[in-house]
Amino acid sequence: MLESQPNASARELFIAAHYPNQEWHPLARMVRPEGGPGGPYVLTYTNGVEKSYFGLPEMLRPQQGHYPDIPSIISSRLMPSSRPDYRAWLSWMDLEGDPDPFDILARTGGRKATDYFETFLKPEPVQGKCQAYFFLHGMRYFPVDRIGSAIRDLCTDDRLLTMSDFENSHDSNAVALRTDNSTRQILGYCPGYIAYNFRKLLMEPAKHNLMVRVQKINRDAPLRMQLLCQISFDWPKDFDPFASRDFQLLGSG
Repeated sequence: MLESQPNASARELFIAAHYPNQEWHPLARMVRPEGGPGGPYVLTYTNGVEKSYFGLPEMLRPQQGHYPDIPSIISSRLMPSSRPDYRAWLSWMDLEGDPDPFDILARTGGRKATDYFETFLKPEPVQGKCQAYFFLHGMRYFPVDRIGSAIRDLCTDDRLLTMSDFENSHDSNAVALRTDNSTRQILGYCPGYIAYNFRKLLMEPAKHNLMVRVQKINRDAPLRMQLLCQISFDWPKDFDPFASRDFQLLGSG
């Protein structure tokens, strides 16, 4: 997801939850110090956990945990490099070499079939601009044959258009993405953190030069990883998408 920070600087990875029939909300923040991959990692609840059914398994108590390595609730979302399909997995994310685990977690969103947690990086603008990479969410809610046909017709750099889904009974903040052609096919949804934190920009895309484009098409991948998207925009002055109480450390704000 958002990857505007240099690898050697301190990085903040948020963990969020999107339970069925419940709106998306952040749960915790994991901070890694400067110097690139390697601990110690500090995992702390945010106020958003008060809206959650459950906390994070490894840190039910205390509210803050210190770890020499990425805690397993997060590291379990990374494919072991010994797997024979590891390089193909990186390729689907448009990554190569030995990427930073935080970049992998940003692009995959840390999603697993066995829980409802997601991961994303805290954005930091670079020279007034920001960009992110993500895979579409919610593709399973649309007919597979239509989605497959629409993806086959797409090319790298094709523009995708955003659509607010205010009447979505599961998440009133949901933002769908559709093709910019005569079919106007809805392909899926933006990740929750983009819909939640960047709604102001999504409502006025031209004003902020906001654009969503096809970064990479992976026709040999599972459906949820077939379409890697890029979102880019100008960062407004004094814009702070993480100012809401849900993102503040638990007990503050």
